[in-house]
Amino acid sequence: MSGNPPERSGDSLKQNQSVEKAFRILEAMASYRQPVQLWLLAELTGCPSSTVVRFLHTLIKLGYVRQDPQTKKYFLTFRLCRLAGQIRSSNPLNRIARPVMEELARQCKESVCLAVEEKNRAVYIEVVDGPDQLVRSLQRIGNSSPMYCTGVGKLLLLNRSPEEMSLFFRQETLERFTRNTFTQPEAVLTELQRVRVRGYAFDNEECEIGARCIAVPIRDFTGRIAAGLSVTGTVFQINGEFVEKNLPRIRAAADEISEILGYSANQAEEE
Repeated sequence: MSGNPPERSGDSLKQNQSVEKAFRILEAMASYRQPVQLWLLAELTGCPSSTVVRFLHTLIKLGYVRQDPQTKKYFLTFRLCRLAGQIRSSNPLNRIARPVMEELARQCKESVCLAVEEKNRAVYIEVVDGPDQLVRSLQRIGNSSPMYCTGVGKLLLLNRSPEEMSLFFRQETLERFTRNTFTQPEAVLTELQRVRVRGYAFDNEECEIGARCIAVPIRDFTGRIAAGLSVTGTVFQINGEFVEKNLPRIRAAADEISEILGYSANQAEEE
């Protein structure tokens, strides 16, 4: 018989360790945020300097790393950004999130929505109906809702600075849709602070009578809230018992999508 001999398990393990070390070096350099010396990079990765320099030479050859000829320090190039751009263009957020949303809808037995911000509105880019096949008319794909009175919208407003919120209030009319709608900037800001502290948002019949939702943030690799993930139902279904039972599931789903977008749960502490 001709051909190459089968790969031994030891060889396979060695190759996997090599990949792990290469990514450990890349991540350490990215986290350090400035050119780094060889000895420090070895310390950051827990690898011998001889191992680190061998991987660095390969990464330099591939164009992912450069060395400053004067300081001898190593730094990452923007070639990784090219990869990130290609990944982003070929994997839109709704396609990434859809399988996770379908599982969440099955677990919660309610409709699940995904929204992003566009021109001061929360725009729904993916919706998974619950078992009853019913979802609020406002939350169909392509539709948009006000940000100040929806769960997903409140989350997206957390990205804004105080100055940007002041501009938002000057640009937008805080229309009253129900008796629960916040129509004063001070009330909206107080609600946003509650959302920031607890880490999730409610729409308690603020946009539509009889409808309630709970929303959690999806973050990208920068830590910014890229989208809001919400579970929607009637006021009879989305109650305290529902939240206590399903909030961990909803958060886990958002964390899973965030992880695919490059966000680390430890990122906030690291920053």
